[in-house]
Order: sequence, then structure tokens, then C-alpha cells
Amino acid sequence: LVESMRERLDADATFEPGNKDLTNVVGYGHLGDGNLHLNVTTREFDPDVFSQIEPYIFERVSSMKGSISAEHGVGRAKAEYLHMSKSENTVQLMRAMKQLLDPNGVMNPYKMFPAD
Repeated sequence: LVESMRERLDADATFEPGNKDLTNVVGYGHLGDGNLHLNVTTREFDPDVFSQIEPYIFERVSSMKGSISAEHGVGRAKAEYLHMSKSENTVQLMRAMKQLLDPNGVMNPYKMFPAD
């Protein structure tokens, strides 16, 4: 995954060889349980780099039968991609569990599921 992301960013026409704006692409985390965190760094936010990462990363993870989220949940920014790694039945089960454990919606409100 790290190598394919490096190749993708290097191959993009917006990046010239030796471009110092893209500083690093690394993977780290707790691989023993299958969780890889991808970190792409630039000197400052660059929408061109960001557009090369998403949704590609979610498509790639989905093709590998992975999950876009691990122990921390999906979050607002990634909710629209949840369907790429979880079936509709699984999402409904997750919603039911959330409702059971947090009936008042006070734990991380609006931060787990895509809008209905």
C-alpha cells in the first residue's frame, strides 16, 4: 500500500522529480492485528496531493478486503466511504449497537455513520 501510494504520487503529472513539497509517504502502526496507518506528508496542505490520496486509498483498501477504520471509528470525514468496507447489513447492526449503548446520542454524536 505504501509503495503503491508512493508510485501514484510520483507518477502524477503535478509532481516533478525531486519536488520537495511532498516530503514523505510511510506506513506505520500495529500490523500484528492488521492495522496500517498511512501517513503522507507535505510542507503545507496541498489539495492536489489530497485529491491523489482520496478516494484512491479507500478503493485500494476495499479491493484488499480491508477496512477504512480500525479501533477509533470512521469519523465525519470518512463516513461516506464506509460502504466500501462494510455491508449495509453490517452498518445497520453497528447503528443498532450504537443506539443500544448510547440511546441519548451523547457519545461522539454524528461522528460514526453516513447520513441517512
